[in-house]
Amino acid sequence: MNRALSPRPEFRALVGRLVLALGALGAVVGAVVGYQLSAARAAIDVRVQGPIVEGVDGVRYVVRVSPCRDVTTIAVGTASETREVRSVSEAVAVGDACELEFEGTGAARLQPYVVVTYADGSTESHTESLGFERNAPSLELEGVRITNVGGVQHLVVSTQAFDDTDLAYVAISAVGLRASALRDAGGVIERAREQSFADTGGFERVVPREPGQRAFELAVPIADPLSAREIAANGLVLVEAMAVDASGNQRSVSELLFTGGDVRETARSMSVVPERVILTNLLDSIVLVPSVDFEFRGPTPMPGSGTGVTFQSSHPEIVAVTPAGLVYPLQPTADDEVSIRVSYPGVSTVVVPVEVDPTKSLTGLRVEGTDSEGRLVLPSLNASHPLPRVWGVFSDGSEAEVGRQLRLAWSSADESALEVTTDGLVARRVIGEDATVALTVGFHGGPTAIAVVPVVARDAIPEVSLGLPSFVRAGEALTIRPSVSDDVAIRSVRFFVDDDLVGERTSAPYEVRLDVPETATGEIAVRVVATDSAGQESAPAEGVVRVVDEGTVDVPVVEIETPFPMARYVEGSPIRFSASVEAGVRPTRSAIAYVDFTIDGR
Repeated sequence: MNRALSPRPEFRALVGRLVLALGALGAVVGAVVGYQLSAARAAIDVRVQGPIVEGVDGVRYVVRVSPCRDVTTIAVGTASETREVRSVSEAVAVGDACELEFEGTGAARLQPYVVVTYADGSTESHTESLGFERNAPSLELEGVRITNVGGVQHLVVSTQAFDDTDLAYVAISAVGLRASALRDAGGVIERAREQSFADTGGFERVVPREPGQRAFELAVPIADPLSAREIAANGLVLVEAMAVDASGNQRSVSELLFTGGDVRETARSMSVVPERVILTNLLDSIVLVPSVDFEFRGPTPMPGSGTGVTFQSSHPEIVAVTPAGLVYPLQPTADDEVSIRVSYPGVSTVVVPVEVDPTKSLTGLRVEGTDSEGRLVLPSLNASHPLPRVWGVFSDGSEAEVGRQLRLAWSSADESALEVTTDGLVARRVIGEDATVALTVGFHGGPTAIAVVPVVARDAIPEVSLGLPSFVRAGEALTIRPSVSDDVAIRSVRFFVDDDLVGERTSAPYEVRLDVPETATGEIAVRVVATDSAGQESAPAEGVVRVVDEGTVDVPVVEIETPFPMARYVEGSPIRFSASVEAGVRPTRSAIAYVDFTIDGR
């Protein structure tokens, strides 16, 4: 037995589940939910295209019919005038819905009237009565959440809006930021916006999809995905929203919302520079600079007072320390073991040994970070590399970092090849191992000790990163647009698809547009390789894009609820068969057009 049933009003959605029942006799039951055959009634909504202006005759409207697949014509006009019959082919498709613009004129211009005709000849009418008013709509931001759509993270902004006459649209602007990035930008949103994980780039309109709609949401793709921990404790969203009614009245709100319950960042560890202090003069002093390694920001220097870091001397009568970390001697330490305890909430205290010995003298300097042959190697050109740490070597063979209490002086033997800046060292060309450039470090107006270090600079290989969509539809185009960089120049970028070379670019923009055949299936393997001006190749950047057939329909999963497996019944008594399928949360429409029940495979 096989019957096709059209949806009826008595089929109700209960807590997001659609339950359909049919009484019959039999042994084996199957149910299939489909998407065709009988004409399903649609939701009809009319909204104004622009504000209603008092005294102006014409009013532009947009009618939305959802779903639109069984609609043949749409008659539009007003309650008192002859209505114009328009073919559904004139409407603009929006998903499974369609939208059609029309104009209302005359005395009844504020009473739009629509008649929808279906393929089976049945009709459905819809009318609304509008009016010019000055009351602004209500608007409330409900919150934000992170969800996954098609394998891609999205930021969803939820609002509630209502108008006593007719709501035209809700406009939403959203910028998603990591709290750590906002801190690094000094709280300046425009600076932090460059590192936003999601950004609408301005206001985006969300129009009503059905009469009386109050919930409006906007989903924004996340370009830089967040971890679960970041969602819970490091994400914040600046949201601006505006509700506009048919008369042009507006209501605006602006809030800073969290993706989680709050913004909390854990401090993981702390280090202090210098790690040891040796003072050879009672007039010397040195500043301790702590650096706290935070969960999201990473290592963050925290010099001075007011940062939450505290300093405590083990022997304040011998060595004193200020709240800002300035250490100065009061007398020689002699045989006493003196130290400064540096503390920050949530991490282990760091102990810095301090020695005050006027009998010691500085005999030399040692530069940290050299290779086994004593050379300082810069891994790339035309980029600033931090100046290395310098240690003082004392007359008794002990060492302590210098440069905090004494100002270091750096100089290059060849400024055209190796430049010394306030930020660090910059190599302007390749410096070979057989032609090193001497880097000298000493003191400004201090001890005469110096250190001379040979410097080598290398041309770094180019870098390529590849961001691809998770899927592409058959028959559409796939744009491959990698991010390419090099410390000198890029000679070429090659693009491979399934190991076949499909393009090569020798200048920016480095991108290739690939037309995906309508018959394509499976996955597309993409590989990009860059070559720099020295002929060096980058490591390949690889990715996979899934090809989706536009015509594919996901068949819903149907669950047989009754009868239970192996249930027993008295012969001749009726048996109730029921099946269910997830239909979403109200007011979501299921788009189910018919249900097939089969018993014993018939």
